[in-house]
Amino acid sequence: MRINYQSDFKIIEKNLNGDLKTPFRFTYQTALSKPVVASFDGHDYKNCRRLDDGSLLVVFDNHGMHPGNLTVRREYYLTDADFADGICNLVSMEFTGIVLVNGKSDDSTGTIDVYPNYQKGDKGDPMTWESMTEEQRTELKDSVVKDVQNEMLSSSPISDKEYEDVLSGSL
Repeated sequence: MRINYQSDFKIIEKNLNGDLKTPFRFTYQTALSKPVVASFDGHDYKNCRRLDDGSLLVVFDNHGMHPGNLTVRREYYLTDADFADGICNLVSMEFTGIVLVNGKSDDSTGTIDVYPNYQKGDKGDPMTWESMTEEQRTELKDSVVKDVQNEMLSSSPISDKEYEDVLSGSL
């Protein structure tokens, strides 16, 4: 998944190791970026919350990370009396499948419709002045006049089918 690096976003962590009471610290980052840490100390969640199904919603708000592959270092702190400090640390490093990019995010796809006057005719032939109906010519002229007025441009006829653009306002 591609996400623009300037966007806030959320991810859902599923299939987590340990039970719901196990303290953890997940450190997310791209190369040369400051990390975003999601954690649970056994009582309080930071930058994340548990969902009803047990998965974890991690929030990336004003994260400041640079473009690149988003990686995560997952650390679980399991209670285990066999260790001197009473804690068994389980650590894994993984690529999240998310790439922070300079361009558009995958989920922000818009629909672009070609303006009717630039579409091809029914036969697949390019639309020409001669192939247009009088109604289409009038619609095109009205559209151009409207665009010209909106852009502070004027046009003066050179011949029946040609126009010269003239800037009518100052820049």
